[in-house]
Amino acid sequence: MPRRGLVLVGLAGVALLCAPPTSADVHALAVSGHWTVFSGTDPDNKAVCGMRTEGAETRRLAIVQYAGDTGTVLRLRKDSWTIPPSTAIGIQVQFDGGPQVPVKGSGSGQEISVDLPLDQTILFMVSLRAGSQMRILFREGNEPPWANGLTGSAKALDVFDVCRKGLNPAAATQPFSPSADQPQPSVQGRP
Repeated sequence: MPRRGLVLVGLAGVALLCAPPTSADVHALAVSGHWTVFSGTDPDNKAVCGMRTEGAETRRLAIVQYAGDTGTVLRLRKDSWTIPPSTAIGIQVQFDGGPQVPVKGSGSGQEISVDLPLDQTILFMVSLRAGSQMRILFREGNEPPWANGLTGSAKALDVFDVCRKGLNPAAATQPFSPSADQPQPSVQGRP
């Protein structure tokens, strides 16, 4: 019987299977249910954390956060898509039987990217953690709705959150303002 829960992944070869389509150098941090959590750098060498799941017909869904950003990016990819560059694409996201929340994305080639600002990211993550199914509905075209199981999403989000905090560590703070008049500490008798 397969082991349930969080499985830490240490194999470098898994990185290619877990990488979002636009990443240059990522590695898997954990697998939980339907989700794989990853970290690394994008093609521009910017640090990134994310989690992803795959479905039928080479459908991939990833939630990604880049260093310095407070929001996230929802990436949808399907190998058979041929989207003209910079095409505006409207989708709706639904968790369980809740409302269908409209969001706007930009498509190009085989991928749609949806920028979720911090307030939308928070609501998305809460729904992802508590839900049992997420549906993606495409408002135009002929792509049928995607249904994604959320088994393991809560544990995957725990790992994703730790990774995200590492992307944007708090700057070191000091309880004073250094000035030229203050003596500098000496090390072993050196001024």
